[in-house]
Amino acid sequence: MANANWHNGRAKSRSQAKAWLRHNDKERRADPQIRHANREIDKSRTHRNFEVGPTKHLTLAQKNDRFDARLDKFGYPIDADLGTKKSNTPTCMQGIILNAPDELNNVEALDDGRLKKWADAAAEVVCDLFGEDNVIAMYVDVDEQHLYTDAKTGEKRLSRFHIHAFVVPVCEVKQVEKQFVYLRPDGSETLEESEAERVYITVNNSETDDETKAARNDDGTPKMGPKHARLKNGRRKVKKQKRSEATKTKLKLSGSEFALSENKDKLNRAIHERTKRDFGFGWNTHEP
Repeated sequence: MANANWHNGRAKSRSQAKAWLRHNDKERRADPQIRHANREIDKSRTHRNFEVGPTKHLTLAQKNDRFDARLDKFGYPIDADLGTKKSNTPTCMQGIILNAPDELNNVEALDDGRLKKWADAAAEVVCDLFGEDNVIAMYVDVDEQHLYTDAKTGEKRLSRFHIHAFVVPVCEVKQVEKQFVYLRPDGSETLEESEAERVYITVNNSETDDETKAARNDDGTPKMGPKHARLKNGRRKVKKQKRSEATKTKLKLSGSEFALSENKDKLNRAIHERTKRDFGFGWNTHEP
């Protein structure tokens, strides 16, 4: 059995993401004139690959349009504006591999439709957790079976039928609030503006003790405000709310937030429980 594989699944540009979609497109994949970098593809089996999820009937061009529209909505830059890709370049598409359970990793399950039923169920889970609008494609590959060495046991094993799920990493991100730190007349710090020492405010919104440099209110009186505590570099000091205490959230395209362990665990647990409920056997390598 298996857990979801998120490794090496972060596309850092639109062109990279579209190359992954193109690689998995069934018609291109089966084309004898196209040579793929992955030499393990058995083109005689590619015709048996299939798609699941909300985009299964879309063409490659339509998937690309759906992808671009989703990125545009959240302000992801076009490739020309990205510059050189670096480790901190934001992720625009997350690829997740969902390996078939042992019981369905065989031609019999492919022939009688059980593999497709499981893949359909997995697609529903992905859409429920990550949002249908964010799912760009879900390809089920049965043409990449090859021998590999199990890292734990050292034994030779046959690779599995699997789903490539491609998702735009939009998620609810906790909004960590910040509070200014002020100084009381005795020099101690406070978060309450009403307790802060009052100082004059200049036209550039800086603080001063010189009344003659103060900006003026409409009635001609000098403008005043609370005195801020400051860091060594002169910037205003703020206190950040603990992430665990944050209650406000914002829908945001964030690859790092999307790939947090809690999201991976949710996906593993949900597919495991759905597989047990609908098929009578588990999916994870262990009970979550």
